[in-house]
Amino acid sequence: MSEADSAGLILDAAEELFASRGFDATSVRAVTRHAGMNPAAVHYHFGSKQILLHALLNRRIAPLNQERLILLDHVLRDGQPTLEGILDAYLRPVLRHANATAGAMSSLLFGLAADTRAELVDELFGAIHQRFHAALRQPLPELSAGEVEERFRFAIAIMLHVASGEIDIYPSNAKSLPRRSTEGRLQAIVNFIAHGMRAPGSRNTPTPRTQSPQGTQRTPQ
Repeated sequence: MSEADSAGLILDAAEELFASRGFDATSVRAVTRHAGMNPAAVHYHFGSKQILLHALLNRRIAPLNQERLILLDHVLRDGQPTLEGILDAYLRPVLRHANATAGAMSSLLFGLAADTRAELVDELFGAIHQRFHAALRQPLPELSAGEVEERFRFAIAIMLHVASGEIDIYPSNAKSLPRRSTEGRLQAIVNFIAHGMRAPGSRNTPTPRTQSPQGTQRTPQ
């Protein structure tokens, strides 16, 4: 067995156990036992359980982020990107491949301690988040940077909820729901989020007469 195959077996075992038992509750010995390997294998290939976690998440997330950037570059190529096009580029790679694995990755991230999760999220998504935030500001010039950021996070929350599969949006017994293809469902989500992101921001909201201008909080820039 090659080193790559050996490392792959460990990652497969870790993904299954971390998702079902949780990161903290899963020992390195349990991972190697599940993979049918020597307990020293994790330390040989990855050095520590924390580095193993980074490698596991990166294996799943890096291809999605790469696809996002390819789609975003295509949307930005004509110089007049649409909001729907940018949202599609961000959501499509995840929602198109949404399955038990995507749900497990979401569950794993949210199951981590807050400080560990923040560090991983910044490492895995920080750069691409900045790219998409900058792109989203182009079709939404009337919104402040803070409002775009807030609404982008709302969009991400919807994406994670749908990708997790914990609630079936289209159950078979809901006969009144539209009959949509996978592509149709994706476009429905994109259109729904786009309408929300275009809602008037604080800059366009009149100040209540009972509130003095001094009492109005500025939106973060």
